[in-house]
Amino acid sequence: MKRPFALIGITYLSVQAALFYLESDLAAAILTAVCFIGTIVSLFILKNRNLRHTVLGFCLTAAFASTIFSGYNIFVKQPIVDKYSEREIYVTATVLEQPTVQYDTYRYLIETDSINGKIEKLKICLSTINELNVEEFDRISCVLPLKECTKSQMIADGAFLQASVNKNFAYIVKKTDDKPLYYQAVKIRENFADSFEQNMSQDCASLCRAVLLGEKTALSQEIQNDFTRCGVSFLIVVSGMHLAIISSFVFLCIKKIIKNRVLRSMIMLMCAFSFMAVTGFAPSVVRAGVMLAVVYSGKMFMRKGDSLNSLGIAALILTVPNPTAVADVGMLLSFTATLGIILWARKILVYIMGKFAKLKRLKKPVEFTVNLFAVSVSATVWT
Repeated sequence: MKRPFALIGITYLSVQAALFYLESDLAAAILTAVCFIGTIVSLFILKNRNLRHTVLGFCLTAAFASTIFSGYNIFVKQPIVDKYSEREIYVTATVLEQPTVQYDTYRYLIETDSINGKIEKLKICLSTINELNVEEFDRISCVLPLKECTKSQMIADGAFLQASVNKNFAYIVKKTDDKPLYYQAVKIRENFADSFEQNMSQDCASLCRAVLLGEKTALSQEIQNDFTRCGVSFLIVVSGMHLAIISSFVFLCIKKIIKNRVLRSMIMLMCAFSFMAVTGFAPSVVRAGVMLAVVYSGKMFMRKGDSLNSLGIAALILTVPNPTAVADVGMLLSFTATLGIILWARKILVYIMGKFAKLKRLKKPVEFTVNLFAVSVSATVWT
């Protein structure tokens, strides 16, 4: 196997995504049987060493991913849903993030400290009509009517229960000074958002919040529909593209000032991590951040990073700790588009530029334009 992390990571992500959206125990059983047969074939029939290792790696990874996903559903997710769904409980919980706003509904992600007086940790999606008078990482105490969560974004964050409350919702807030380091990133995000609102028109401010901070819900539904009709809705979702642009700009600024390779790489890693934190660790940004971290970590030791291996490592980092991360469709599209670009874009560029072999004066601008076309086509076809 030339790229073990690529094979393992992409297989692991693909299997978990397939099982999540099929929602079938039969699919998991069939996959396990296929993996068993594939393992036998690779061990005793295949003679080519590289092919044998590839098939064996794929089968073992797929079987492991299937086992982990099924076990997580059976022993972690389902017991929580069975125990608390369709019940009213009294909770003391911590507000984990800024609320997202959609259709005049505020949606909070909270993590319980105690349930009915007993210490227990689980995440809940709390939907309210009115904005709550709380800050991130404040504690609230309230009674919540729970049911199984159906919102994919919240499931991806590990919230298997949701609660919807009306305008008469009663709660007690306890302010806390013991804030985690991530709280500083949240406040930076809020300060940026406030600056946009104060110095720009409403439409421009909401667009900047969506593109730079990942707050897509800041845009009106009409503007979102306009971007979708134009086929450029990816521009208003913070993604790896935005991190790539920012990191390239930072690198351009420091490459002539800082000559030390290690120090320069460390600054780039800090830049990537800071952007991930300010955007709320959006999966598509984390994917790009991990790939960037692999590249610059390699440069510290004078090693060249491999794009496919980096993509596989990013997949493992996102899905191994949280098997339900595959509920985020945006993350899956981000990985798919990136995989398409890695596999196809260069080949399309070389093929088209081969038709312009005799071109001399305008070769660079033509190559630049063709490269943009190749990247766009690759990402679009694969997604």
